[in-house]
Amino acid sequence: MAGLACWRPLWGMAALLAALPVAGLAPWTGWMLVEEFDLMLLALLAGSFARLVAADGPLPRPAADGAARVWWLLVVVYVAVAGVSVWRGLLDAGAWTGDGQAWHWWHGWQEPLNVLRTIKPLVWALLAWPLWQLWQAREPEAAADALGWGAGSGLAVVAILASWERWAWTGLVNFTTDYRTTALFWETHIGGAGLDGFLALTLPFALWAAWRVKSNMALSMAIAVLCLAGYAILTTFSRGLYLGVAVGVLVWWAMTARRTAMTKASSAVFAVWVLLFGLAAVMAFSSSGWRGLGALWGLAAVLLWGGRGAPDREVGQGGRRLLAMVGGLLAATPIVSAALAVPMAWKAPYLLYAGCAGLAVLAWYPSRRHDLFGWAAWGATAAAAVGVAVHWGEGPGRWVMAGGVLVMATMAALSAHLPAWRGPAEVRWRMALLGALAVTGFVAGSFGGGRYLEGRLAAAGGDWQVRMDHWSRSLSLADDGLSTWLGIGTGRFAAHFALSGQTTDQVGDYRWQPREGGGTLVLTSGKHTLGFGELFRMSQRIDAPVGGMEVRWRAAVETPVRLHVEVCSKHLLYDNGCSAAEVPLRPRPVDPADGWQAGQLVLKAMPHWQQPVFSVALSSRGGWIRLDEIEVTDSLGRSLLHNGGFDEGLARWLPSSDRYHLPWHAKNLGLHLRIEQGWLGLIGFTALLAFAIARLTLGRARRHPLAPPLLAGIVGFLIVGAFDSLLDIPRVAFAFLWLLGVAATLRAPGPAATVPGPTPVSRSGPR
Repeated sequence: MAGLACWRPLWGMAALLAALPVAGLAPWTGWMLVEEFDLMLLALLAGSFARLVAADGPLPRPAADGAARVWWLLVVVYVAVAGVSVWRGLLDAGAWTGDGQAWHWWHGWQEPLNVLRTIKPLVWALLAWPLWQLWQAREPEAAADALGWGAGSGLAVVAILASWERWAWTGLVNFTTDYRTTALFWETHIGGAGLDGFLALTLPFALWAAWRVKSNMALSMAIAVLCLAGYAILTTFSRGLYLGVAVGVLVWWAMTARRTAMTKASSAVFAVWVLLFGLAAVMAFSSSGWRGLGALWGLAAVLLWGGRGAPDREVGQGGRRLLAMVGGLLAATPIVSAALAVPMAWKAPYLLYAGCAGLAVLAWYPSRRHDLFGWAAWGATAAAAVGVAVHWGEGPGRWVMAGGVLVMATMAALSAHLPAWRGPAEVRWRMALLGALAVTGFVAGSFGGGRYLEGRLAAAGGDWQVRMDHWSRSLSLADDGLSTWLGIGTGRFAAHFALSGQTTDQVGDYRWQPREGGGTLVLTSGKHTLGFGELFRMSQRIDAPVGGMEVRWRAAVETPVRLHVEVCSKHLLYDNGCSAAEVPLRPRPVDPADGWQAGQLVLKAMPHWQQPVFSVALSSRGGWIRLDEIEVTDSLGRSLLHNGGFDEGLARWLPSSDRYHLPWHAKNLGLHLRIEQGWLGLIGFTALLAFAIARLTLGRARRHPLAPPLLAGIVGFLIVGAFDSLLDIPRVAFAFLWLLGVAATLRAPGPAATVPGPTPVSRSGPR
């Protein structure tokens, strides 16, 4: 990474956000205090600064305007307040008391090292902000492009990962299973909205990229990324993310439309197309599921791509096109009926649909010499779409697809008669609309294809009351005089919340304790209700077992507990089948040779393993156990665990709580700052936010091409942060702070410069 940054520094800058979603391998390594992203970032910074120092000529000067100086003054004030909070956090965690064992390695959320883990995003941002300013001074346009493409690439990476996760674990169109996407944001092992925050922050940069690309191929890729991102957003089932993305897109659209030639008429036509297609999509999905929805989208694609008419062929053609379309529909109806009646011809309706759509495309592409035949073929395609629905659907409801096709036919009739209804003639507008229609179809399918999302939205009122109660109890952690202004200390929320006095707040925990020749794991369970999803686990990824497994351990207990062991097919929080067993343990005489009692049990074989994970937990409330060694072997005698004796600390082991998350998070970004850093920290951070937003909306930076995606990303992130802490997730917190500093120090283009509209796309498609 250092070599890449030294060779191509701007590539290194882009990689900061592009590689962020994959630069965390804690489920495999057990690294949580220092993770792969930290090493990558330091290497990139080192290489970039080395290139600057070694470059010929004087070092470029950062922005000379007063805004950057004001920003750095606010940063210094906030860093001073955060430094006090860090000091209080270390004192509160007992960093300099006892025998100093707390500093040996990462132990848990109640230890001093959690303070450093929580503050490191600010430290990394303090190192990265000057790099941005230096490269902006040296190559302003290239630096801005590198940042924008880096953020857009990061969105592409996380969208692909989220789509892969759904495909591998639930199926792409399964919206019934209680499974919320996490991608590779392992920080959600105790809940949190790491994926949500990153999606809201980076989605506007994909819009920015789609607005700037020059070729049809690049535009197609940008639209594909946006569609995948829309799918990823949808499958988080996060109501806060839905709101944040919606507002963020509106902010981007408003800023971009105001500064370019985009007309209100084209925006209105775009919105009406989406709304009417959404109505048609609901009818299509209710009649024939995803097949009918796909057929409906195909109708829209053929119509938008070809059925527009060149300007020199507009006069007098509207009525003829309408008659041709109706004629094609009527002529195809008996053929569709015959295809449905043919015994064993299960592919006939699909082949007929594909054939009619192909004829329409050929008639309209590339010169539109056979315009009326194209409209007739489109009408036949509409009839074939009803045939697809009737063939696949069941009962009288399968004819509802005809209503969706009628809506599409109405849209086609308007397109045939009214040039304004077709919107701009450029390829960019059509492809963007097709992408929006695809996302609209997924939204319709997610509601119609399962009750999980519908249930999530219906439960919003009850969840809001739970969140309000949690906020109230969280705020009580910092209600004395000094804590009100200075906070309880950075990284100390979870530790204090566990001491609130309520059993529901006392969750499981773990410690690694050194001993002669190695170490031991001390594991406790929570005092709340312990269902299967609420267990506090220590987990490790293993190779796929062959046959049954034997689990052996050496342990010590002081009170009766139930030891729970399992091997599950699992990504992070949700399993796809487990082989589990429990055994009661009681205090009893130990082996005089080593002072431990031994035990074993057998786990049954499973027919198929998918990313198997071994976990150990206590299923009895308020339990405690000290584990000296765990060993898992399969039927071939292979040892499946690494570091089962904990001699290497907690390498390879990851703690998790699959379903019980509230005690680890304040669940509000502002409240999190108020509790850990006090009013002074909240005011200081708010000042940074206000300054950056003012620069993008009122200051000279508003004229910069990056201003719309930056403002939209920041606003979307803050809306997600209204329902989750976000700043306690280091990777995501750094991404936000990094872009916040970029927004605050963004240098506007020169007085003669204008903000460009969309770059013309090469017109390789139909006129």
